[in-house]
Amino acid sequence: MFRTNFSQNFLKSSSLVEKLIRQTSIGPEDTVYDIGAGQGIISENLVKVVKQVVAIEPDAKYSQILKDKFQDVSNINIIPADFLKLDLPSKPFKVFSNIPFNITAEILSKLCFTQSGFTEGYFVMEYKATTKPMFSVLLNNVAKSRIVFDFEKTDYTPSPSVDTVLFHIEMKKPIMENIELFNDFIAFAFLQWQPTMEKVLQKIFTKPQVFRLIKDLKIEKSGTQKDITFSTWRALFNFYEKNQQIIPTKVKGSHKEQLQLQAKLKQTHNTKVSYN
Repeated sequence: MFRTNFSQNFLKSSSLVEKLIRQTSIGPEDTVYDIGAGQGIISENLVKVVKQVVAIEPDAKYSQILKDKFQDVSNINIIPADFLKLDLPSKPFKVFSNIPFNITAEILSKLCFTQSGFTEGYFVMEYKATTKPMFSVLLNNVAKSRIVFDFEKTDYTPSPSVDTVLFHIEMKKPIMENIELFNDFIAFAFLQWQPTMEKVLQKIFTKPQVFRLIKDLKIEKSGTQKDITFSTWRALFNFYEKNQQIIPTKVKGSHKEQLQLQAKLKQTHNTKVSYN
């Protein structure tokens, strides 16, 4: 079951949720997804202000609570299913959700990096997950993002052991149009457990190419992946994309591999692993 595998901390104050929703761009013409709806504290506030709420809750206990709670409400659709296994609609939709911290990366990857009508979202999530270097690079290619609210630990039951925020993501036209290849390229670079950026680049490019790239892009040889700016990653990818036919490195599939590695680490160590 969903909540057996992925623990979640529930927001306690309906008035706080109402206040936060009213400070967003969410309005009366919107369809809004509540992923991991639980007992419905977010959905009960969304139904007051939007055209349609889609509440997704795989846990049988909580999905029944939702059905009972909203049996007389016409603008909510309760789906007892795992969000990660659902097909997303092509019509525009937004998200306001307290997503399970353990599967933050998987949920955001599905929303931001696959074709769908997702336009904008507000996510209750771990603060540290918003600052991960690889996640930031991938997200920066397809969306604008910012923290809009800092929660107190006392806002939840049970209280989380980590700092949490409301994180806003607004999709935009991708800077790198080949999103899948860009994600694979970045993931491949971050999966290389090398001590320096020079060594990382040598896993992708030939030595003469690495020498040229370091010189032209002014890359610090002794730096690491987290020291590289988005504009430099963009330049590296552009060079790779233009020359991939003569570059032997196989980067395709690396983003999927990275997500699978995260899932394996979670199962092995029972920890909340986010994007590197």
